[in-house]
Amino acid sequence: MEWLPKVRFHRCLTQVPVDDVLHVFVDASSAAIGAVGYIVSGEEGSRTVRIARAKTQIVNKRGVTIPRLELCAAVKGTEIALEIKDALGPMLRVKFWSDSQNVICWLHNTDRQRKMYRVVKVLTRSESNQWGWVPSEDNPADHASRGCRLGELFKTNWVSGPDWLGKSEIDFPTQPTSVTLTDEAKIEDKPIINHALEKAREVE
Repeated sequence: MEWLPKVRFHRCLTQVPVDDVLHVFVDASSAAIGAVGYIVSGEEGSRTVRIARAKTQIVNKRGVTIPRLELCAAVKGTEIALEIKDALGPMLRVKFWSDSQNVICWLHNTDRQRKMYRVVKVLTRSESNQWGWVPSEDNPADHASRGCRLGELFKTNWVSGPDWLGKSEIDFPTQPTSVTLTDEAKIEDKPIINHALEKAREVE
């Protein structure tokens, strides 16, 4: 409670210029899924980064695999991106980041893009080339999914995102040349056989 009076976020956001970019980070743990978005404004060398929107949802079902939860987090990320674009303008460019190579594999592999319900859901709201991989230590959504004490939160990258976010794209994370599904993710890698069943199993 002693930290509450000290909590300040610079979030004065208005209709954004066309060169602004929204970066949305997503993550999941066995406890929760989370997504957080940042608006990056200005020219190279003088860019500002402001947190725009964040959401966390508690996982209320046991036995759900982490790959499935990571994909649910990707869905949540597209939700907050749409909300921010509705508020700030449809021309806002968006980049999504996940530290799950399973998610990146699902979204970039055209053989799988139309098989899984949540993959289809993500790709109706975004393009596969908008999604990139980010190391876990650089992913601010990690604090949303795993939890963090308020006193420690402001010592993390939660407020302004990772250090490279306001820099040139050449400083962005190097993308893996190839990604494959883990054994746990392969269990989830199946076509939509019963849409009603898939809907009933959703954690969101």
